[in-house]
Amino acid sequence: MANISPFKGWRYNSELINDYTKVIVPPYDVITADEQNDYYNTSPYNYIRINLNRSKGDDRYIDAAKFLESWKNESVLVEESDVVIYILSQSFQQDGRSVDRVGCICALELTKLGDTVLPHEQTIEKHLDDRYRLMETTKANPGQIFMCYQDENLVLEKMYATLQNDPDIDCDLDEIRYRLWAVKDSESINQFKAFMSTKDVVIADGHHRYKTALRFYRNNP
Repeated sequence: MANISPFKGWRYNSELINDYTKVIVPPYDVITADEQNDYYNTSPYNYIRINLNRSKGDDRYIDAAKFLESWKNESVLVEESDVVIYILSQSFQQDGRSVDRVGCICALELTKLGDTVLPHEQTIEKHLDDRYRLMETTKANPGQIFMCYQDENLVLEKMYATLQNDPDIDCDLDEIRYRLWAVKDSESINQFKAFMSTKDVVIADGHHRYKTALRFYRNNP
């Protein structure tokens, strides 16, 4: 069963970055070369420099690590003061009605594929090597893994409905409103952790990233 936990994430410093649409990017494997260049030109702090650096050869990994370290040192990226889970909502219009898609960003204990974490597609070795080299060089998790689970009781949605504070991030991109809350409340975290301990999860997107994490863990126990 899925063993999730809160963690200390790193995110953009809102005192330095006032327009998140200029720094966030989609998953690395859907970005074209032209889009990559556009993201580079959008902001000197666009995350493309970490997740899909355009330097040649091995320099792409080295330069990504340099940017990451520099942004930390300059407080462009700041670490949470406490362990948290994040609740993310995406609000948009579909077939004439308003929709909120709600998810949670948290840490997940690595397990062998096919046990708690269920795959549904094959992976390509060169993509695994690319993601591994980026993780190995940056010593960071550069991209998230999108997973799904069954929940007839809508536990996470009920947590979302009770949020009272303003979101830590709030921006609109491509006609979708993104809001992110860092949840520190231990009771809420433990409730969600207990719920997830009864669940398996299916990788919706991120098979290469999950296998990369497994490989990194085995090589760095």
